[in-house]
Amino acid sequence: MPAYAGTVPWAYVLGLAINPGFLPYSAAEVYGRVLYTARPLFTAWVVYPWVRPQYTNVGKTDGLLGPSPLFLSFPGRQGSTFGNHRVMTCCLILRTLCLVDRYPMLCGVLMAFASIKPQSTGLFLLVLFLMKQYKTILTAAGVLLAAWVASFVVTGTAPFEMTLQMLQ
Repeated sequence: MPAYAGTVPWAYVLGLAINPGFLPYSAAEVYGRVLYTARPLFTAWVVYPWVRPQYTNVGKTDGLLGPSPLFLSFPGRQGSTFGNHRVMTCCLILRTLCLVDRYPMLCGVLMAFASIKPQSTGLFLLVLFLMKQYKTILTAAGVLLAAWVASFVVTGTAPFEMTLQMLQ
């Protein structure tokens, strides 16, 4: 693994689910388009029951306007076009906060994938801690640890060394 890699060690493994570099370019492009199109639709479906009470005086479909700036903004369009992780991370965090009471372990997996951008996810892990969602935090930690070990197996570089390279 080259020095100054610029990303967290677990992102080498978890990031392949979002940007599958192992696929031929044409297949990866189709995969990315489907993923980045489905992302806002699925997130809107998850968020809708959560924001619906905010819109009691409007029509049924108008409740979807609450999360729409997330998908219609410049970063949202840029992420869909160029595969940027900012909005993807935001969608994963948003889904986690909406579903954590019903599906704590699934939300732990979502937070692990959102941890590809730890500078965005760290604060929300603190929120989950304050909400006493320990099962979610432990699940996220387990997935991250497994991804960290997998990155070691693939690259042959010790996890601590990978972390130090990232910080250089």
